Amino acid sequence: MPRQFVYVESLVSRAGLPAGGGAAVVEPVHRRQVWLSADGSRPGLLREEGSPDSELSPRVPVYELDGPGAEPRKTFLESGEASVTDPTHAFVAGLPTDPEALLRLVREQTRTGGGDADQRAFAAIGTLLAETWAPPKVTAALFEAAARIPGVVVVPSARDAAGREGVAVARTAGGERTQWVFDRSTSGFLGARTVLVSAADAGPAGTVLSETAVLRKAAVARAGQLPG
Repeated sequence: MPRQFVYVESLVSRAGLPAGGGAAVVEPVHRRQVWLSADGSRPGLLREEGSPDSELSPRVPVYELDGPGAEPRKTFLESGEASVTDPTHAFVAGLPTDPEALLRLVREQTRTGGGDADQRAFAAIGTLLAETWAPPKVTAALFEAAARIPGVVVVPSARDAAGREGVAVARTAGGERTQWVFDRSTSGFLGARTVLVSAADAGPAGTVLSETAVLRKAAVARAGQLPG
């Protein structure tokens, strides 16, 4: 599968803040499709209702000056090694299936950055779940690893953006509560939801800031191709 693409189809909704301030405006739930190179070596594709297609480049554009007053010259910075914060399918497929070992790895690779260490670890697990194709045992280990992070609670019943019911792990930070929703029988990842836990400029407590539902994951030969 290294030369193939991981196709992920989901339903998404996000809240945006008006330029002039005020409560968040929540967009309607809509379809999002993404094609990601399994080994991270080739450009991917993002297709989202209401927006033009976007190429997802594995290379980061940078601009260099050959001398004072010179015209900036566009070059590319090659992407670094895959990690828990910048994963590829190949990387995720090789993650530990022991929750303790997996959590240690997540903590090691999220030692720097904003927020507290526990929230960085929790957010990184969400990155690994959202748009990679983790094997079932890895997905189950991610659920167990997230549940062991201080401040994380298990929510016995939660729903994703498609209305599917499951069990979730949730954590509150910065006045927002984020939960990852899993199928209670298979531990498959269903989606995510973030809500305000107290009144803020974005709106009253309970305002949904984002929600997703992963509908399909598959392997395809090229970006833009739909699964058969």
